[in-house]
Amino acid sequence: MDRKYVVLGLTLYVAMISIGISLKYTELWSLNMDLTTLIVNHTNESTTRLLAGVFSLTASVFAVWVALLLIITYVYVRGGNIDLKAMVTLSLLTLILTELVVMLSKYHFSILRPGVNITVSYVGSEVLKLYAYPSGHSARSTVMAYWLPYIVMSIIRDRIIRKRKRLYRLISFALWLWVAVVSLCRVITQEHYVLDVIGGVLTGLGSVFLMKPLLPLIKERIS
Repeated sequence: MDRKYVVLGLTLYVAMISIGISLKYTELWSLNMDLTTLIVNHTNESTTRLLAGVFSLTASVFAVWVALLLIITYVYVRGGNIDLKAMVTLSLLTLILTELVVMLSKYHFSILRPGVNITVSYVGSEVLKLYAYPSGHSARSTVMAYWLPYIVMSIIRDRIIRKRKRLYRLISFALWLWVAVVSLCRVITQEHYVLDVIGGVLTGLGSVFLMKPLLPLIKERIS
């Protein structure tokens, strides 16, 4: 197991937790509010918020899980190679871990979404609706943005020989741009504060790097 990835993943988790603690007990909350207000005030047109809300759906629980399950089904039914099967399986496990960490973190920090003034005393679906930190949309889109370029390039590697690096970079750029726009949209629609989406990205990356060393083990199991 590659320890550097584990250390990096834990470091990113610690960073996410540190931000959450700081939001609860320091003046970082004021900065968080100011940054959020600045963005919202500059995007207060109803059309902008409507478009932001629609675009946010691309990183919803339903959209991301359906997309990933369709990819996994395609890979296994088509008879993809071991490396490809291992990657989609690891993507699934990483997404599961991410969702669990997001839900537990939301419950632990109990930072309410903008405009929400009620709390819950149990871990369940209401936690995702009421609590803001970290952002689930940002977290799960980050997981997908990391793994999808590898998966796509593995699927089409027999069809495209030239300009592979350029295509990989283009896909990666498009997906990370998607993460950034989704995160911004969550702030524009007042579903999250600025540091919520930053915490979500840290959570997603932390999960990716913690799980990445399991790839060789998954390959052995599949083979």
